[in-house]
Amino acid sequence: MHPKEQKYQFDFPEEEVLHSDKEKEKRKENLYLGMILGNNYQRSVSISVLTVDGFKDIDLPLRATTESHAILSGGIKIPIRCIREVRIS
Repeated sequence: MHPKEQKYQFDFPEEEVLHSDKEKEKRKENLYLGMILGNNYQRSVSISVLTVDGFKDIDLPLRATTESHAILSGGIKIPIRCIREVRIS
């Protein structure tokens, strides 16, 4: 694993960080757009994610999404329920 990816080893809580359906739909759309940009243009996204230690920002290319996880470069899996915001630059 690349040293940049090693710093993204976190434990995640079980709760959903977003409460409204509108926020969840926006997150889903931004994850999809981030995946397209990461795979086709090697662009990174900035993801604000809740860990057991609080919110952290992660800046890596987004490679794939499933119903429950976002998969970043290096195979890093983040539960979608813990993603507060996806920023695309």
